[in-house]
Amino acid sequence: MDSGLDKGELKELVKKATSKGAIHAFLYFDAFGNEKDAVEGSLTEYLGRIAKERGLIYCKGQIEESLESEEHRFTTYAEVEVLAESIDVLQRICMNYGPVGVEVMAPNSVTLELDELQRLLLNSANLSHEYASMVLRFQTSKENVDELERKFSARAEVGKKLLEKAKKK
Repeated sequence: MDSGLDKGELKELVKKATSKGAIHAFLYFDAFGNEKDAVEGSLTEYLGRIAKERGLIYCKGQIEESLESEEHRFTTYAEVEVLAESIDVLQRICMNYGPVGVEVMAPNSVTLELDELQRLLLNSANLSHEYASMVLRFQTSKENVDELERKFSARAEVGKKLLEKAKKK
């Protein structure tokens, strides 16, 4: 992933975007497996998906060469610099891709309007419910899964209505 921006251009972009609510951060991801090429390839593919996420203004990643451990397993990590349009975008990416580390570079502080905070918290809650639902699908009967899906669907509708209500205020 190469953005084509030099350091000065990136610095100016970050300054301008963060003054309008963007978040500049480094995300760290790891990968491990039995084959060096597979480890590096999977991380390359993963970062490619992140780079295509909506709401990213800038994304550039660097994958380190895999190291072999004593157990003949390979491990590597990637550092991904992102400039996200908003805290919502960065939160969604972190929830969906699960970095092992996040380092926010700018801005020094974030002020959220009440509707932004509500949206951020509801998005987190919805993603948590989706993950819990996935786990339960693998560990319960078909009837219980159907009932849980009905409950989650009803809950999602309530969440949508709350978001709409917050937007109107």
